[in-house]
Amino acid sequence: MTITTDATTLEKDKTAKDEAAVPPGRHKLYLATWRWHFYAGIFVIPFMIMLPFTGLIMLYHDTIESIQYRDMLFTEPANQAISAEAQAQAVRDHFPESVVSQYIPPAAEDRTSQITIITPDEQNLTVFVDPYSGDIMGTLDQSTTLYSWANNVHGSFFMGDTGDMLIEIAAGFGVLLIISGLYLWWPRDSIRGAFLPRLRASKRVLWRNLHSSVGFYISVVLLFFLISGLSWTNVWGDKFVQAWNSFPAEKWGCYSSDGNGQGLQTERE
Repeated sequence: MTITTDATTLEKDKTAKDEAAVPPGRHKLYLATWRWHFYAGIFVIPFMIMLPFTGLIMLYHDTIESIQYRDMLFTEPANQAISAEAQAQAVRDHFPESVVSQYIPPAAEDRTSQITIITPDEQNLTVFVDPYSGDIMGTLDQSTTLYSWANNVHGSFFMGDTGDMLIEIAAGFGVLLIISGLYLWWPRDSIRGAFLPRLRASKRVLWRNLHSSVGFYISVVLLFFLISGLSWTNVWGDKFVQAWNSFPAEKWGCYSSDGNGQGLQTERE
């Protein structure tokens, strides 16, 4: 007599074994946790795709902009650079009705200086100046850059406080997703199967094992990113985290240039 066992039968046996491993008194808790894990995942997944993508753009914006705005960011080094005041004066001559508000020196010998001006219509523009000749290499409205777009999507979906609250809720559900996932992952029969996927199992069991084992390994890193990201939100950040930044600057030995804590004095002030 020949006995054949297909993948479906094995999968049902494994599912029944997992359910049997859960004590009867905890079965309802296990099912409730599974439902919370499922619903939290549905809500969080779109944010989990969007936040890393925009975060990577913000992280590598210097590299991206050095390619995108190469003609304005780079120049040929010379023997002697002119003073910062001379560069600012060149900008004033080129934009006589604007106000110089900030000067950023070149990051390297082959980079241009960046001077921020406020135009009569209250627009902030970055002017790129050759530090050796004082020539204007170009202007850029920072609100139109890829970094600005990624920052707005990453922080509020261009929806202001409403978008910020949606992202904060998603981060909270992300924490719930991790905690509930760890509870469901907790080994009840085979410790080895919890840490390593069953590569020879059926496709459904394999995908489930990959989900649980990979999820376990990335849970600590993901939990750190979620909790640290909450420090920029309206409720968690303003009420719980930013309070630590409210100590007087003198407590840390730092002194601002004016009474309002602003280190930069603009010409308009």
